[in-house]
Amino acid sequence: MERRLSEQTTAQRVSQTGFLIFVAVSFAFSIWRVHSETGVLPEGISEHYSGKAGTLIGGEAAVPEPDTPAPSDDSAFPDDPALAGGGSALDFALTLREMVEITHVHLFVIPVVVYLVASLFLRTRAPGAAAVAIPAIAYVSIATDLSGMWLTRFVHDGFGTVIAVSGMALTASTAAMIATCLYELWFAKGGPR
Repeated sequence: MERRLSEQTTAQRVSQTGFLIFVAVSFAFSIWRVHSETGVLPEGISEHYSGKAGTLIGGEAAVPEPDTPAPSDDSAFPDDPALAGGGSALDFALTLREMVEITHVHLFVIPVVVYLVASLFLRTRAPGAAAVAIPAIAYVSIATDLSGMWLTRFVHDGFGTVIAVSGMALTASTAAMIATCLYELWFAKGGPR
């Protein structure tokens, strides 16, 4: 049987704490990025995926010339004040290729990180119901977030709410697991459950 986190050696505690802190910082940067791109509002999330062709970020109208490709990044308009908050100059719907790239990265990385955090969380004294529910919420949130991106882009903008709610649930469940692990690593006394 594996030892509880509260029974780890100092070296193990330092290593596990470092991992958990980096995951927490990563989530904080993700929240900041999502906030800067979407305002963390369903409408902003929907516009991020579905686009609003012909509108500059910042609200100024812009109609692209026929056969003029949309800029691929911010470098096309380096001094444009409309880009101060991030994003691209013209807010077009994400392409199928962009959706596949986003999904690939998220589908591979996020479940692995959640699995590692949940594996540590399951070595805490969390009650049985919490030990099942909190990781389950995280995994369901990943699935609804990923499916919500596709549904928002290709079915209806209203699915932006699904992305917002699932993102909050993923963040809250992961934060709960990290906080519980850090408490167990440094403040709980060893011994049986």
